[in-house]
Amino acid sequence: MLGIAPIESLERAGGWLQRHRRIATGLMPVALLAFVWLGPSPSVSVAGCALGTVVLLAGESLRMWAAGHMGTKREELTVTGPYAHTRHPLYLGSLVAGLGFCAASGVWWSLLLVAGLFPLFYFPAIIREERILAARHGERYQDYRRRVPALWWKMTAHSDSKRFSFDQAMRHKEHHVALQLAVLLALFWLRLALT
Repeated sequence: MLGIAPIESLERAGGWLQRHRRIATGLMPVALLAFVWLGPSPSVSVAGCALGTVVLLAGESLRMWAAGHMGTKREELTVTGPYAHTRHPLYLGSLVAGLGFCAASGVWWSLLLVAGLFPLFYFPAIIREERILAARHGERYQDYRRRVPALWWKMTAHSDSKRFSFDQAMRHKEHHVALQLAVLLALFWLRLALT
């Protein structure tokens, strides 16, 4: 890495992390589940599971909504639906869902995992994606970037004329993510029922 500009190093790292983030971030809820099932004393509670379920459903709903608006990033700049409120709604939804797993597990240190893994895997990917989008869409993307925050929710929409497409969400395979999350969450509830 010597002789490479820091942003290029981060972009390369972002490419590697982006390709592997689904595996790494997918292991976190599995690891929490294993800890809850095999740990010294179960930490799940009805309140924690209920809160975790609500938070996780909010995160996955945001991801599904985003997938239903997302076009092909190579061809068009998506600025409708949740993209009118935040530039990276899929990532924000993943963060919210991760926090839901933390709440469902009742394991306080899992928040430290999310706080460490999320920036490690998603910030380089965001930087990389934004550079690509800026190169592809020029001033239109720069205007969008000025008006819409990266990972924060802007209450007033930038633009919202395109309708949600369930078929589009299915093409982006978001139903696979929803099913995986549902199975993992059901296992947390099952562990609670068995304690």
